[in-house]
Amino acid sequence: MSKRTRQQKDSEEEVVEETSPCKIPKFSDETYEFYLKQKNWMLQKDIRQKSFELAFPNSDERLEFMKNLLRYYEVIEKEYDDVDKIIPLDRNHAFYFKMQEWKSKVLSGPLNGASNDVTNLEKLIKKLEREKKLFV
Repeated sequence: MSKRTRQQKDSEEEVVEETSPCKIPKFSDETYEFYLKQKNWMLQKDIRQKSFELAFPNSDERLEFMKNLLRYYEVIEKEYDDVDKIIPLDRNHAFYFKMQEWKSKVLSGPLNGASNDVTNLEKLIKKLEREKKLFV
């Protein structure tokens, strides 16, 4: 460990003192009102769109990633559909009622979420493709 002079220590303390007060960002009333009006699905959609733009500023790279992600989401949706198909339809089946309860308590949330992911990403892809056509 290297030894620091008193002057170096003092200068480091000054930097810490200058940057240490935590500044809380100020937002307008409109910003707060915007978020208060958001439903959870609306917020998720907005955040995802902004995140895609931040992660992939280049629209071609963004579109390629979104299409790959869509394929992944479609496979997930298919897997949930396959699990849904094992639920017996015959009311006389020994597991009919237990599986129906399990479906409503456990499976329905992820199944609907997977379907929504596919639908929302398809919409974002179509929107990006329309925007690209306008700028061509």
